[in-house]
Amino acid sequence: MKPLRDEVVIEEITKDLNTKSGIVLQDDYHVSRDHTCEGLVLEVADSVKTVKKGDKVLLKNGNYKQSIKGKEVIFIRETHILAILQWVC
Repeated sequence: MKPLRDEVVIEEITKDLNTKSGIVLQDDYHVSRDHTCEGLVLEVADSVKTVKKGDKVLLKNGNYKQSIKGKEVIFIRETHILAILQWVC
């Protein structure tokens, strides 16, 4: 699959809501519609220059989700990606 224009295909990275000790954390999705989420870039359009396949990104939730071959992906414009996550250990 190759997105068109300035579209990026992202797989949302889900967060585990249970701690190691068994405490269930609050799910922010039900608290606020405008929360952010993390995702992994699966494909980018040819015109996209700021992110590449394999980048971990931060994006605002509420984007167009589509199920393709049983996998739910997000279609988002390049300009709606908030940041590329680069953690230094």
